[in-house]
Amino acid sequence: METSDNTKRVGVGARLDRLPSSNLQRLFISQLGIGVWFDLFILFTGGPLALPIAKTLNVSKATATFYVAAFPFIGAFLGSIIYGILGDRYGRRITFLTSLLGFGVFSIISAFSTNIYELGILRFVSYLSVGGEIAIVDTYVSEFITRKGRGNWLSWMYTLAWTSSPVGALLVYLFAPVNYVLPGWRWVLLISGIGGIAAWLYRFRLYESPRWLESHGKIKEADETMDKIEERVMKMNKLTTLPPAEYVPYTTKEDKMPLSDLFKGEYKARTVMIWILQFLQGGMSFIIGTLAPLVLVAAGFTIIHSLLFTVVIDTGYVLGSLAASFVLDRYDRKAEIIVFALLLGLDGFAFSLIHIVGLILLLGPG
Repeated sequence: METSDNTKRVGVGARLDRLPSSNLQRLFISQLGIGVWFDLFILFTGGPLALPIAKTLNVSKATATFYVAAFPFIGAFLGSIIYGILGDRYGRRITFLTSLLGFGVFSIISAFSTNIYELGILRFVSYLSVGGEIAIVDTYVSEFITRKGRGNWLSWMYTLAWTSSPVGALLVYLFAPVNYVLPGWRWVLLISGIGGIAAWLYRFRLYESPRWLESHGKIKEADETMDKIEERVMKMNKLTTLPPAEYVPYTTKEDKMPLSDLFKGEYKARTVMIWILQFLQGGMSFIIGTLAPLVLVAAGFTIIHSLLFTVVIDTGYVLGSLAASFVLDRYDRKAEIIVFALLLGLDGFAFSLIHIVGLILLLGPG
């Protein structure tokens, strides 16, 4: 246990960075990752679901795609902003628990929508939670995981979470022709909502981010949380002591950097670059994943074949994330970003020009 005397105490960051790898980190990543799994599940099933929904609710495929897949993404955009602000103000834990619960509840309600407009509104609200959930979870992982292993842990969490994309497409493919009590697409929405609530329950024992507590002047709570974490790590690894923590200055509430500083000095170029990259990356990933079934149908493929091709295409997300996990902490991040961005752009451009099945499946993964 470290002293809580603010003039002598060792900051949370130093105490976290000295922790050895343990099952506690794996447990935390699994608790967070299962929620992200269902977040991505609902995001990537929008496009495939639009096809059977159009048939059931008697609307065009374009209308169904807009209300089921495209319009809700505005909710995800707003949710990332709203929940980001709430997470900074009220804490990471309460925010990601609230967002995940909201996602689960509204996904279940949306399964009983009676028309396309009602479904669009309910999915918009669900996506509010999804957008906030992803933003807050990424922040929580970055604050909790040790500096040296942060990239690797995030990569593995998303590698597992990306499996939801082909799994979701496969479920839609299998459930599309089903009409047992409810049309198959309603069962898919029920599965996502129930899964989200189960993930919410699994997450309940997560701690508040000790870095957030410290940065908001809650020093006693931050130190008590770190004491619990260190005790569990030592018990899991059968250690009697931990390596000495290096003293480094820690951020207090008064030292917080205003948001406007992101657009000044050395941070300005970085902020703009990250925004452009995330916009293009998100656009490419979700456009291919969401609109691929509709594009394939427009190209002359049947609905069933389009859904089956989407399963194969979505497998590329898993393979790409898996490949990245092996190189993320080995090479310069800037170089990796440039290489992956170029490959993503070339892949998307080539995909838009291809009409041969084999090449569609090869180039489809974003």
